[in-house]
Amino acid sequence: MINKNKTFIFFLIWSLWLSAEFLLGPYSHVRIFDNGDSLLPQLIASKIQFQKYGLSYFADYMALGVDASSQFLVPFSNLNSLLFITLPPYLAYGILMFVQRFLASYFTYRLARDSLKLNIFPSIIAALLFSLFNFSIYSFTLYHALGLPALPFIIWSLERILRTNSPKIYLYLIVLGIFVGFSNYFVYFSPYLLPFIFFWFIYVKNVYRPKIIFNLTIFSLFSILPMAPSILAVFLNLSSSQRTASNLISNTFYPQGKYLSAFLRLAQIFVSFWPSFLIILVSVVVAKTKNLFSNRLLITSLILTPLPFAYKLSQPFLTNLPANVRSFSFDRIDLLIPFVLSLTAASLLNSHKNKSIFIIIFSLLLILSFKIKLDTITNYAPYRSLYEHPDLVNLAKSVDSSKWRVATITGGGARPSYALASGLSTVDTYLTIYPKTYHKYWSEVIRNRISGDKLRYEDFIDWGNRVYLYGPNDFDNLEKIDFEKYYDLSLLSQANVKYIISTKPVDDPKLILLPSTYREDSQNWHNFKLSEKFGYFLSGKFYGRPLYIYENKMAYPRFFLEIQNQIVDGQVIVKNYSPDKIELSVFSQEDSKLIFNTNYYPYWQATVNGRKSQVKKFQDTFLQVEIPTGRVEVILQYKPPYATL
Repeated sequence: MINKNKTFIFFLIWSLWLSAEFLLGPYSHVRIFDNGDSLLPQLIASKIQFQKYGLSYFADYMALGVDASSQFLVPFSNLNSLLFITLPPYLAYGILMFVQRFLASYFTYRLARDSLKLNIFPSIIAALLFSLFNFSIYSFTLYHALGLPALPFIIWSLERILRTNSPKIYLYLIVLGIFVGFSNYFVYFSPYLLPFIFFWFIYVKNVYRPKIIFNLTIFSLFSILPMAPSILAVFLNLSSSQRTASNLISNTFYPQGKYLSAFLRLAQIFVSFWPSFLIILVSVVVAKTKNLFSNRLLITSLILTPLPFAYKLSQPFLTNLPANVRSFSFDRIDLLIPFVLSLTAASLLNSHKNKSIFIIIFSLLLILSFKIKLDTITNYAPYRSLYEHPDLVNLAKSVDSSKWRVATITGGGARPSYALASGLSTVDTYLTIYPKTYHKYWSEVIRNRISGDKLRYEDFIDWGNRVYLYGPNDFDNLEKIDFEKYYDLSLLSQANVKYIISTKPVDDPKLILLPSTYREDSQNWHNFKLSEKFGYFLSGKFYGRPLYIYENKMAYPRFFLEIQNQIVDGQVIVKNYSPDKIELSVFSQEDSKLIFNTNYYPYWQATVNGRKSQVKKFQDTFLQVEIPTGRVEVILQYKPPYATL
């Protein structure tokens, strides 16, 4: 018999194995998609901003400045932020990856054993299945936080609390609820996992009683409480965001046509979780259970699996819904599929007594875990190469990020978010919600690039989360990039872009190439022998492709005056700067407009010589304040209604 201590140690070792590539310090592997090109560098940038200015509700470091709360980036507002601010980012990243995999494995095992009363070996199989998630390098990410990976822990803990007769039951529910709420992003938890918890008790466990529902409601309310500021921020900013412009019937959503795309979505689910489906299928074929449909987990799997397919088919009928409803990602219900499939497979295996079946399945899952390691090696993207590139680090040291911004041409492995992690302010990044006025502005910046490219056009116009200077389609074949052919430098200049970053040389007389010691040292990388490359990498000198960073002499300052449609420079002195509060001394020889080229939000407030002044839009994107003749003192403050301090 395997005791609890041995299983604990087993899953501890298993989780260390699964997360090994994330525990290598600066050499830790970073999953680029949905992690390394978005939230991870943004959390690092949030930490840098906090260290400079303290708590802020405005993230001025990305996409021309965005609301921090609606991006879940207010310091200490959630577990991810807490970890990244208090620990070295690569350590915070590694710890979270390990904890996710441990909670997913060990507590799936405990849930199967303690709640479903399954035998040891089926319970272990369930734990391994869920901890491997979709059996590829695209596993749990920072966005999942301690929501989906910790779902078995949450349900297991709730079952234990609800069985207690202690008068402290409400204290336990409140503490667990606050911890869960603090450990999650509501868009990945509240709309999907929270209803499933009710479903688990009402249907799977069949314990529908008013007291149970009441206690679960108490837990739910307190899990939502830590998320309340972010929920309010998203709700208030959604109607004026780019998400309301999403086209649900474009090729972005239906690249192979409506019906084929929907069927391919269903096929993708089967391909992603094929070991679970295979185990379920074999178990059903050889099952000794007379009535399989009495298995509530199997019924749940049969209902849940086709839901993303059904949603895909229904998307064209959602176009008439209110924009803030239409933009909601209903298809994230598929987050629950791997968890339910894992427990379904284990419950069907429970009737089998032949240990050889479990040995075969265990061996298969072990092989799949090795496959993930091989995939990691072939897709290896070390933390230090992405976020500690010497050219970006040196640029950040020499440039005041409160004065100038940068932009990155994608291609050759470059992403705009990498500059964020070095402490630079960008006009581009990957993000989920930002003003649609900036979406419109950026569409003009890249109009020449996307006008003849249907895929890129729909990616930005109909979806819009990638605010990118998309690299040319023939990027790898180009000697130089004709900047003017693809992008509008005058609009980038108005947006305060002082530097352009690229992995390829750029051809534009208005851009001046900056020197780079790293570029000179690594230019012969492709001529190195494999042994030389390996030694160069181990020596800590390799940071990926060299960068070409150009200075843009046309860049507008962050603050400037406009008088009779003419730009006047040098009349604005920044006395004190922080993302949420800026104190300026302005001198104008006649009535003028003070322009602050950051994104307009209705929560910006201004005082001119101590009196409130209206903040208006400039060119439908930036901020402007009317300034009288003479020397005046101006204070700009960002005061959203969800600011708690």
